Amino acid sequence: MTITARCPCGREYRFPESAIGRQARCRKCGAVFTVLGNAEPPPIPLEPAPSQRGCRRTQEAYAWLEEFAQAENDAPRATRTAPPVATGSDRYRHPVATGGDRYGRPVATGGDRYRRQVATGGDCYEATAAMGDSSAPRRGRRGRTPGNSFDDEPTDFAVRDPAGKRFMRDLLGSFALMLEPGNLVTLLIIAFLHIWMGLMGYGLLLGFIGRVILGGYLCAYYLSVITETAGGEDDLPSMRVTSLLDDILIPLFQMLGTALLAMSPALVVWIGSLIYGQEVSSTTYKTLIITGVFFWPAIVLIVAIASSIRGLWPHTVIRTALAAPLAYLLLWVFLLIPRGAEWVIERNLPALTGNVRAAIGFSIASALWSAVTYTLAMRAIGLYYRHFKHRFPWAAE
Repeated sequence: MTITARCPCGREYRFPESAIGRQARCRKCGAVFTVLGNAEPPPIPLEPAPSQRGCRRTQEAYAWLEEFAQAENDAPRATRTAPPVATGSDRYRHPVATGGDRYGRPVATGGDRYRRQVATGGDCYEATAAMGDSSAPRRGRRGRTPGNSFDDEPTDFAVRDPAGKRFMRDLLGSFALMLEPGNLVTLLIIAFLHIWMGLMGYGLLLGFIGRVILGGYLCAYYLSVITETAGGEDDLPSMRVTSLLDDILIPLFQMLGTALLAMSPALVVWIGSLIYGQEVSSTTYKTLIITGVFFWPAIVLIVAIASSIRGLWPHTVIRTALAAPLAYLLLWVFLLIPRGAEWVIERNLPALTGNVRAAIGFSIASALWSAVTYTLAMRAIGLYYRHFKHRFPWAAE
C-alpha cells in the first residue's frame, strides 16, 4: 500500500506505508521533509459512547470505592499502614530477579531483550530513509558496529532463521502474491500496456512518441516494484502520473542508463578497437557482455534506491553483487526467465503470421507472461536489498 507525501515546494511523492515518520529529500528543490501518513477523518458516532450507557449502574457498583477512599483520607496519618511487601517481589508476591523482567527472566545489561548489545547513539533497529525518491548511497565504508546494523531482525533470530532462508521464503511466496485481486488487476493493466506498446511499433512518428511514453511508464513501474519491495511492501505499486519529466522520462533514462553502464566495458573495447585499428575476438566481446548482464541487477538496484547514478562505482557494484552470491545467482535466474521467453517469442512469432487468431492469442499470452515475469524479477531484486542490505558496502540515507 502506498501513501502520498508533499514537499513544502508542492511536489508530491509516493512512498510505501512503512516509510511513515522517516526523512525524505525532494528531488526538485532538495528540501528534507518528514513523510506523514494520509490523515483520515474520524468516523461519525452513530450511537452514544459505551461510557455514557449504564452510568448509574457503574456509579452504584463502585460507590463503595468512593466511601473507602473518603474514610482512608479522613483517618489519622499515624494509623495508615501499608501492606507488607516482600523485598524483591511485586504486589502479587512474585519474586522478581534483580536486573530482570517481571517474570524473572534475566535481561542482559546494556542490550535489548534479544541479548544483543546496543551501541551508544543508536540501536540495531535504525531504519533507512524512505526509498523511491529520497535515498542515496552514502560515500565511504560503513562500519560493522551493532548500531549501524540495518537488519530488521534480532541477532538470535537471524541465527535460527538466516537471511538466505527468509529470502527464499519470500521469493517463493511472490508467486502467491501475484494471485491476490489487487495485484492481479495491476498485472492485467501492465500486460495491456505491453500489448499497446507492441502495436505502437507499427506507427511512424506518433508511434515512436507513444512507445517512449509507454516505455517510460513501464520503467517507472518496474523501478517502483524494486523500491517498494525493498521497503517491506508486498503489494504491487499503483502508478499515477503527475509529471511527464519525473514520472516518465527520468525513469526511462535511468533504465536505459543502467543497460548502457552494464554494456560499457564491451563498448569501451569496441571503441578502442576502432580508434587503434586492432581487431578484438568475438569471445572477448561475449565475455564482457555476459559480465555486464551479470552485474546489471546490482546496477539497477543502486539506481532504484538512490534515484540517481552517483553511487555507481565499479567496486560498489561488485561488492553489492557478491554480498550474497547464492541469492544473487538465483536472482539472475529470475531475470533470465523473461529474456528466454522473449527469445522464444521472437523465434516462433513469424511462423504464426498466417494465422491471425493464433498470432493475437500468442501476443496476448506473451504480454501477460512478460508482465508477470518482469514483475517477479524486479521483486526479487527488491527482496535482495530487503534481506541483505546489512552486507552492502553502501547504505541508503
